[in-house]
Amino acid sequence: MKIIKKEIHGKEARARMLEGINQMADVVGSTLGAKGRNVIVDKEYGAPLVVNDGLTIIREIFDTDQVKNNAMQLIKDAAVRTNDNAGDGTTGATMLAREIVKLGWDAIEKGANPVFLRNELVDATEKIITELKEQSKDVTDVEQKKQVASISVQDTEIGGKIGELIHKVGANGAVTLKSSIKKGVFVESDGGMKLEGQMMFATVTQQEKEAHKKTMENVKVLVLKDCPEDHEFETKWIPFIKKLSEGYQAEDGSMVVTKVNVPTLLVIAEKVPQRVLAGVSQNRAWLKFAWFRPSTAGKDMEEIYKDLQSMIGGKVVEEKEGDYLNKTEVDDLGDVEMAVVGRYELIVTVAEENLKANEYLDRCNEVKKQQDAAEDDVEKEQIKDRFANLTGGIASIKIAGSTPQETVDLKLRIEDSVNATKSAVEDGIVSGGGIALLNASKVLEGKTEGEKVLKRACEATSRQILYNAGFEDPKELDKIIRDFNTHDGVGMNVIEGTQVDMVEKGIIDPLKVIKESLVNAVSVGGLLLTSEYSITNATDEMDAVRKFFIPPKE
Repeated sequence: MKIIKKEIHGKEARARMLEGINQMADVVGSTLGAKGRNVIVDKEYGAPLVVNDGLTIIREIFDTDQVKNNAMQLIKDAAVRTNDNAGDGTTGATMLAREIVKLGWDAIEKGANPVFLRNELVDATEKIITELKEQSKDVTDVEQKKQVASISVQDTEIGGKIGELIHKVGANGAVTLKSSIKKGVFVESDGGMKLEGQMMFATVTQQEKEAHKKTMENVKVLVLKDCPEDHEFETKWIPFIKKLSEGYQAEDGSMVVTKVNVPTLLVIAEKVPQRVLAGVSQNRAWLKFAWFRPSTAGKDMEEIYKDLQSMIGGKVVEEKEGDYLNKTEVDDLGDVEMAVVGRYELIVTVAEENLKANEYLDRCNEVKKQQDAAEDDVEKEQIKDRFANLTGGIASIKIAGSTPQETVDLKLRIEDSVNATKSAVEDGIVSGGGIALLNASKVLEGKTEGEKVLKRACEATSRQILYNAGFEDPKELDKIIRDFNTHDGVGMNVIEGTQVDMVEKGIIDPLKVIKESLVNAVSVGGLLLTSEYSITNATDEMDAVRKFFIPPKE
């Protein structure tokens, strides 16, 4: 049956879409800054969440009006992409995108060409990013990291702990978040490793897919150096899968599981046979399952597999060594206390006794000897990174609030803070509170409509932060923004209500977050500005009435 479509265009489409964008931006924008508010989010089960995290909030916003909803989802995509790439900046990207679309459509109504306007916005973005890079300062000492973390988490004490932790593990270090029995925030070191690669979305739930993260505890690990292909499903995969549980076949042909030998399984393999994914996924009722494909290949991956095996135990299935999947037993699998499968990385943590095993200690010594013996500088650096990954451990932050709702909010803020601090170490810092964008926009001379639109849009973050802090009079806001533009690096400390040098005061943002927010906002803004029609599914109100109020004929 074909679905009937309807379309609207021009001013009507733009008005409806802008209404949806404003609706979403107003909600998420209320959280911005040191005086931002919380948002109560209803959940299908249990008590509602009370959160300040832009990403969590924006994922919950939908509208029954499909025209409005389509625009919302496009802006949401820019916000989520910013968080994926920089670990923070969801709200900032939303504010920027809203202003670009609103001001851009105003320009189009006055005669601007949408396609030219989009290209001009891209050119203006490149100029601003160049200027932002000129403003940025490297993050090297622990105090700077504490400042970034504190601004993000909105708590000096917790931010101090996070800053010290990132300083210890480095920008590439792995940090996991755990629940604590005792109320508070506690930092500790765990044994573990991090692998770069890709999560296989076919093995995760929709909720985990949206969060780009799957967390599993007490996990059995199957490491496949040689992964059997789809055509070997019956001969190699099925014999192994049968060992994961015990049961019998019922009269209707279905399998009844009487004993689960492996309730949680993580597969690490470079190949991903689709038939296997489908087969294992059918057992989700009793098997918690994830598949991670590492990105490193060749000799380096062989060595990394050996590093991993020494830490988690078990065997690496490698057919040239006589190890075959169909002969692999449950006891041949590795063991980890926790596995956090992210979109582009895997973090595993192991028990303390694993780090005392002779196999692990011998492997550490062997890798150290490899590093000392390496003659090529590139090879030496690669082995050095492996040794650090093998011996550096995984840092963990244990969290507990007074209530489950407070714990969720705290975890989300700490996760943002960890990501923001890592981004700052990677790309440097700039003035916070939206001031960096405001100052960088001075490079735009307003020669094109795109420059005029983006120059004004770059005020959005500062205006929203000030509005949330109680500066609601438009004339007062305009005056404050003019003052900010007069003195580079000067902004408002909204806690004290005074104008300060933002960097000196420790009110700073990671450059990477600001860049990603701008680039993604301009990208999705350009798409909306060049869209004339909106096509949605038609709804027949009488069908709904008949469905719910008129009983079917016998």
